Amino acid sequence: IVIDQQPSMTFMQMNGVVAADSLVVPMTMKGFDLSTLSVYAASLVDYLDYVSELDPDFSFGDQGHFVLPTIVQGDNEKDVQQVADLRAHGGDLVSEVWYDRSAAVANAAERYMSIYEFSPPEGRKVSAKTFMKNANAVGDYIVSRTLPHLLTRGFAEEFIAERWGEE
Repeated sequence: IVIDQQPSMTFMQMNGVVAADSLVVPMTMKGFDLSTLSVYAASLVDYLDYVSELDPDFSFGDQGHFVLPTIVQGDNEKDVQQVADLRAHGGDLVSEVWYDRSAAVANAAERYMSIYEFSPPEGRKVSAKTFMKNANAVGDYIVSRTLPHLLTRGFAEEFIAERWGEE
């Protein structure tokens, strides 16, 4: 079950966090402030510590929790360096796969369609195909981190090899 919720510390959102096996925190790289993520993470840790004190048998999820960078401009060295810096400090807590900034998804969303059912106009076919490839990589990465017993489809590995020069 995927629970998509607001990035806030309300009672309802905290219930979602406590119920989660895996916590994926999408974080935009535009206007990103590392201190914002630090405050959010510290607040989560404080809350989970409090819950653990009340219920010593409580355990917070059993799968890979991570931050998913979003709206990264792949052709902007500053954005990619920011992801690299986050990974250098946060290690595996920061995804090495991210969502690129793309107008293609906005075009599909305007028609209330996913990128997979959207038929772009001739001038947008390449960007829609590029975004679909990116979405496949992100989805594959999320599945591999949250459900590691499932086989990957290779999209995330291809993204990592292309962007980071790793396999």
